[in-house]
Amino acid sequence: MSYTFNREFALAANEGSSQKAQNLYVIAHETANPTATGRNEATFMKRNWRNAYTQFIIGDGGIIYLIGEPGYVAYGALSANPYSPVQIELQHTKDKTMFRKNYAAYIWLIRWACDKYNIPKTLDAGKAGTKGVKSHKWVSDNIEGDHQDPYSYLASMGISKAQFAKDIEKGMEVTTTMAKYATEPGTYEVIKVGSAGYEYLFDDVGRKSKRRVRLAKGSRIYFRELPKYGSIRVAKTAVGFMTANLEYVKKV
Repeated sequence: MSYTFNREFALAANEGSSQKAQNLYVIAHETANPTATGRNEATFMKRNWRNAYTQFIIGDGGIIYLIGEPGYVAYGALSANPYSPVQIELQHTKDKTMFRKNYAAYIWLIRWACDKYNIPKTLDAGKAGTKGVKSHKWVSDNIEGDHQDPYSYLASMGISKAQFAKDIEKGMEVTTTMAKYATEPGTYEVIKVGSAGYEYLFDDVGRKSKRRVRLAKGSRIYFRELPKYGSIRVAKTAVGFMTANLEYVKKV
């Protein structure tokens, strides 16, 4: 999937820095403001660019708002600013569906920036001067500042640092399954089954040991928990485990 940039809040020619950035870092931020939409954040940055802005803000269900011109310095990470042609803010939302759309765009844009500016798709590697994708926390730890984003927010939405790194390296289509998996316990209906006309339940969370319990299409089952196995989520029921892939089940 590819995206287009929303330029409603792009800085004018006489706004923002005119200094070209060195192509060392793509810096990943999170807004830390759960009450503000992506549009709110973009409006604020457009109006207050003299104090702080980044090249992009992602929010409102995967919209990429362009604020500062990529390739030029932005004011989002103190002394690291001159070394980052792209800095990206991710909207802080409690809406999990919106988050999944925002996160997919976040990963896409990070990878786009890495390709455009020949920056490795490695997360928080090395010390100052090491090229790659950097969290705002890495900037604080290695260059200047006290910000710790975006890790606590990503973790609250089920994305570990390891998963974030893997998604940056490989892309969403290959490594992140969260957008396709159920996220809450509850009653689900089986909507896709194998060629034999049923889905198995499994003894183990890794879904390797099949049980005799078989679910036909239209069956309903209550998910008690949604534990993770690797990068995927599975459903724990009263009698076993099954996939929580939304291609196979839907909440009722």
